[in-house]
Amino acid sequence: MKTTDLERYVSPLSPDTTPIPEEHLQFQTIGPLRFLSGIYHDPKNKECLAVEATNAGDASVRAFVFTESFFDSATGARLRRVATKKLETHGNSTHYLLPGGTWLCDTRKFSYSSDGSLANYTITLDFVVFADGSTYGPKQSRESDEVLGMLRGIDAQSNPSLHTHQPPN
Repeated sequence: MKTTDLERYVSPLSPDTTPIPEEHLQFQTIGPLRFLSGIYHDPKNKECLAVEATNAGDASVRAFVFTESFFDSATGARLRRVATKKLETHGNSTHYLLPGGTWLCDTRKFSYSSDGSLANYTITLDFVVFADGSTYGPKQSRESDEVLGMLRGIDAQSNPSLHTHQPPN
């Protein structure tokens, strides 16, 4: 399959290569998605946050954006926020996230609290684009706007006749 430039900027579909959560599992349903998250140990035995998202709704999902925010467990202060953009990058609707289907996301290194323990974290769903073009979520992050631009680019590449000027007959 051809690699696209978009794959450098998003988490492309890679269910066979992305680690799944192993320890301290948390389940959370936000709108149409159910998240399973937890600790995964990378090959160097460093703790990472692993997340998988399952379509808990009735409509196919084309793309979504969520954030992982890490907080100091002693003070409650936010240490960092990381956005994850997940979408089908080739314009192939048969690869969308079907109802009941799961996409695995790239792992993120855990942040540490001031006392040296693993930080607490939250997952927030910002934006979902369904196969029919409808959306869900507050769409507050710039990453959500980036995903919309990427989808427009994919659509233009997949169907160039939609974006070429046709002279009248």
